[in-house]
Amino acid sequence: MSASDHHRRISVPLGRPDPSDPLREETFELVLFYKDEKLRSHAVKHLTNLRESETTWKILSPDERGIVTGAILKLQELGCPYFSAAASVPPCEYGVSSCRLYPACSRITGDLEAVYLRALTGFVMESVKVPRYARFFSDRDGNTALAFMPNRPVVVKASLMEENIYNILTCYGAVGMSFAEMRDQQVEMIRNEARGRTITLCDERTWGVEAQSEDEPREGGTGERDAAAKSAKRKSKAGRFRGGGAHWRRFLDESE
Repeated sequence: MSASDHHRRISVPLGRPDPSDPLREETFELVLFYKDEKLRSHAVKHLTNLRESETTWKILSPDERGIVTGAILKLQELGCPYFSAAASVPPCEYGVSSCRLYPACSRITGDLEAVYLRALTGFVMESVKVPRYARFFSDRDGNTALAFMPNRPVVVKASLMEENIYNILTCYGAVGMSFAEMRDQQVEMIRNEARGRTITLCDERTWGVEAQSEDEPREGGTGERDAAAKSAKRKSKAGRFRGGGAHWRRFLDESE
C-alpha cells in the first residue's frame, strides 16, 4: 500500500500560506502509523502508562478512560507480555512474529487504538493552530522529520515517506515534567538530532525563543535607554528563524 492511498492518511491544513513563513505548504499530509503493528504497540505503551495519564491523557472523556481501563484488564487476563513480563516495549510492534497472542489481542485493542488516534489527531491540529511545529533533517534517521507540540506536555513526531507525506512515528506525553520543561527538552533534542542549517521552526515565540531585535543602540546615545538596550541584548540568547536554519543554529550555539 502506498502512503498516498493509506486508509489512515489525513490532511492537516496550515491556514493561508504566509510569504514570510519558511513553512509555506498549505497542508501537511500525515499517515497515522503506516504499520498496524506500530499503531497498536504505541497505543498500548502510552495509553496504559499511568504516569503519562497524569499530564497527557487528562483530555480523555470518561467513556474513553473506561475503554483504556477495560483494555488493560483484558490484556492482563490474556497474558500480554507487556504486563506479565514487564517488557519495555509491547511485543505487538513486530506482529505475530514476535507475539503469539497478536491475533487474540486484536479483539481487545481496536477501541484502544481508536482512542489513541483521536487524541493524536487533536494534538496535531492544536499544534498547528498555536502554531508550534518544527521540520528538520534528522541525522539519526537519515530523513526529514516533523515535530508537533500543542499547549500541553505531549509530542507527536513524524518522518517523511513520500513528497509532503509523513508517517507518524510516535505520540507520547511527559513523565515527571511540566509543559515548559518538555518544550525545552524538545528544543534540545532537535538541536542534537538535526543536521546543521536544516531546522525550520514555526514559530520561535511559541517554542519559547523570543525574536531578537536587529536594531543596534544608536551611536552617541546617552542615558538609561541605550544602557538597557545593550543589557537586554547581552542577556538575550534568542535568534531569528525567518531567515532560515543558520539563525536557529546560531541561537543553539550561543546557548551553550
